[in-house]
Amino acid sequence: MRKLKNVWFFFASTVLLNLGISLAAAIFGGIAGFAGSFLFFGFAFSLAVKEVRAKNEYVFYRNNGLSRAQLWVSSFVINFTVYLLLITILVVCQDIFSK
Repeated sequence: MRKLKNVWFFFASTVLLNLGISLAAAIFGGIAGFAGSFLFFGFAFSLAVKEVRAKNEYVFYRNNGLSRAQLWVSSFVINFTVYLLLITILVVCQDIFSK
């Protein structure tokens, strides 16, 4: 359970930057721009920022039994799940309001 909490906190620390970048992409690319950015570019950018600004944070996670790769893969799985949820909500809303 502790590892799941740690993965969640790691993901939560990257999601705000990811959303900000993805919303900026949505201005230029609409829903498709948001979707692509949220899933790939925004996520990768938020991890890159974390690499530069919070290197010592990985020591905490490593001491709790989580490698960098485990954090990244787990965060991507959570990110993908959130992506699927957001896309589903957007499609349902479009169906409701287009009638």
